[in-house]
Amino acid sequence: MKRARISYQGAVHAVTQAASGRVRLADGRLLQESEVQWLPPVVAGTVFALGLNYADHAKELAFKAPEVPLVFLKGPNALVGHRAQTRRPADATYMHYECELAVVIGKTGYQVSKENAMELVAG
Repeated sequence: MKRARISYQGAVHAVTQAASGRVRLADGRLLQESEVQWLPPVVAGTVFALGLNYADHAKELAFKAPEVPLVFLKGPNALVGHRAQTRRPADATYMHYECELAVVIGKTGYQVSKENAMELVAG
């Protein structure tokens, strides 16, 4: 993590990574990661998602992979921050595990080497 969004003492803050499990607020204060609530890295609107777009995943669920990926929408509340927990609805009879990973790119790059790739990651 290089940059992140947190909630601390009732306010939303942008933070940067500091040494040994701490984050730095814009005013320079250092906080332990355990003192903050992690928020999603971006404020999102509607998220357009593709489902069953990987043949192996469709096979795992015993579905025939569709000819065209399933397109569906997710609202902003579908995003959670680092170390957040999700809840299973009480009436859910089946729930399949799945994880999405988002990387926020903070710089433009071209032909970036593997060794230098993390320099472009913002959070």
